[in-house]
Amino acid sequence: MPDLPGRSTRERLLAAAAKCFAAGGSHGATTRAIASAAGVNEVTIFRLFGGKERLLVEAKVKLLATIAVEPLPPQPGDAMSDITHWAGESVAQLSRVRDLLRHDLAEAASSSTANSAGRLLGEMNEELARYLGALEGVRITRARLEATVAMFVAALVTEAIIGVSTRGRPWLPYEVRLHLYVAATLDAVRSDHGEAAE
Repeated sequence: MPDLPGRSTRERLLAAAAKCFAAGGSHGATTRAIASAAGVNEVTIFRLFGGKERLLVEAKVKLLATIAVEPLPPQPGDAMSDITHWAGESVAQLSRVRDLLRHDLAEAASSSTANSAGRLLGEMNEELARYLGALEGVRITRARLEATVAMFVAALVTEAIIGVSTRGRPWLPYEVRLHLYVAATLDAVRSDHGEAAE
């Protein structure tokens, strides 16, 4: 395969590795498939990265770094509107890397190269926890806040991976589901469960 102008061998390998991983996970992203997609000899992978694992980690980190967690307003305003907008933008951003996320999360327990998405999801959790913690009337322990935020972010990741289409299932429309996720989250952080906020 001819050298693609304007892209270094390293860049081509990183792009090819991300594409191969998104298509078939670690098992589908063979060094042979990656090298072929990048138009290089398989030995080049070992020369530049030392092996497939390091290449996959770098490729996923580089691709996921292009996904920015949109900040929520520094001071809460209309929480329903703020969080619904943030959630919709987050799903749109995560959808851009849907297949990579799906494989990365599926392999998280069994692969040393998995869970590159952890940084991104952690940033989402921190941003939402910061915003919710600043709301007036919040009466929730830190542990319950973190659990509530983790469930909300997991719902957004699920929406991004599955996609907006309901694929013939009798689900509520996406916009309604998003609204209900936000309403349930706000109810959870504003409810007094007999716990003092930490």
